[in-house]
Amino acid sequence: MDSTWRLQDYVEWLGGQIGAEKVILLGHSFGGQLAVRFTSLHGARVEKLILIDSAGIRDRRIWKRIKRIVFFLLAKVGRPLAKIDPLRRVFYRSIREMDYFEASPPMRKTMVNVMCDEVVADFEQIKVPTLIIWGKRDKTTPVQHAYIAGKKIKNSSLAIIEDGRHSPQFTHASQVAELIREFVG
Repeated sequence: MDSTWRLQDYVEWLGGQIGAEKVILLGHSFGGQLAVRFTSLHGARVEKLILIDSAGIRDRRIWKRIKRIVFFLLAKVGRPLAKIDPLRRVFYRSIREMDYFEASPPMRKTMVNVMCDEVVADFEQIKVPTLIIWGKRDKTTPVQHAYIAGKKIKNSSLAIIEDGRHSPQFTHASQVAELIREFVG
């Protein structure tokens, strides 16, 4: 990726991929964040929405806030150290952000743009039937976010995968497939 994108750029890209057809839209993690924004803006083009451990809600737990503050301060103070690749690798591995470390500079900026674009306000614009599937043990997008989405999306149903993590479609494939089959009809 040579350019920096925002969530809106992805929405426009998705609209071009879908064309004029009405679709059942399924999104996991960032794909869920994209699906929420797309559906809130173009609900007439979406028949049903399925969200699996969707991103797009700022995690406001105290340790996540501290992590963001420390990350910001280290980025400012540690700029000379950031040029030493082995130190950067250790730092990003320790905070579990290797995707960011391995990304190109434009992709890093894109990641920041997307992470800063919350979709909570979009939930109330969604009118289509929505299935929300979430792993109860998800450490990337905590299960509390599922309850926020379920409360704010009026025509939604929520399914919690008890021992599921961030990608229950892989670890609990038959259970997720059955939930989707029942929802789609």
